[in-house]
Amino acid sequence: MSPRPAFTYRITVPATITESAGLGANINYVRLREIYLGVEIERSEISSADLIVATGSNRLNASATRAISLIFDVNDDRATSGILTFNFTDDRGNTLAVDFTITY
Repeated sequence: MSPRPAFTYRITVPATITESAGLGANINYVRLREIYLGVEIERSEISSADLIVATGSNRLNASATRAISLIFDVNDDRATSGILTFNFTDDRGNTLAVDFTITY
């Protein structure tokens, strides 16, 4: 159950992020798209500002690993899976996005 009044459920996703190319990056956002029967039914996003408040930084240093807990508040309880999108900007200014599917 979510402690936030506008939401019914809270999803906590433990994540370990490893930088392996030798170039640091900033996390721009992490988005959760909840999926039911192959269709997106709800979307929630953690911004870089949210990450800074929750963890002290949105930075992933070169060759570093960070373990973080991602907290998403949602309302629809039908989702059977989700797609997590991590969006980064590296130290050369390139924007990168990586998707991961999670199953509930």
